[in-house]
Amino acid sequence: MQEDLALLRKASEKAVSSGMSVMSWIEPEAKQTSDIHTAVFDCIAMLSTPLKLKGFNLVNDVVGIEARLYVTAVRQVLSAALIALSDHSDAPAALLVEAQAMPGFIEISIFLCFTDKVPRFFSKADRPLQWHEVQVLAKAHSVGLTLTPISAHLTFNRAA
Repeated sequence: MQEDLALLRKASEKAVSSGMSVMSWIEPEAKQTSDIHTAVFDCIAMLSTPLKLKGFNLVNDVVGIEARLYVTAVRQVLSAALIALSDHSDAPAALLVEAQAMPGFIEISIFLCFTDKVPRFFSKADRPLQWHEVQVLAKAHSVGLTLTPISAHLTFNRAA
C-alpha cells in the first residue's frame, strides 16, 4: 500500500507540473523574452499534432538568426497565423516557417506549400479563425501582419 501511495503521489505531482507548464506556455511572464529559434520551435511543437491531423505538415526553416523576441507576441500571433492560414486552405499543404532579420525587427513568414509530401487526410475547419481576429492579436502585440493568398508575414520588434 505504501508503494501504491508513493506512485499516486508521483503521478499527481507530474500532472500538476504538466498543467503548470501548459499554463505558463499560454500566459508567460510579462516581458519574457526568448531567442527566435526557441520561440518558433515552441509554437511549432505545440501545434504540430493538431495541424497534422487537419492535413498540414509544419516545417521550421528558421536558421542563422540571432535575435530575442517577446514570448507572448510570438506565441499568440505566430500560433494564430499558422491556424488561420491552415483554416483558409482548400487543400492539405506544408506550412513553411522562415525568418529574416532586419534592422530593429524580425520578419517571420509562413508559406503554404502544396506538395505531394503532405498527409492524405484533410479537414476543413468548422469555424475558421478569421484574419481580422489575427489582426487584433497582432495589433495588441505591436506586430505587423501582411497577407497574401498563400502566405502571412509577421513583423516583430526585437526585444530590448
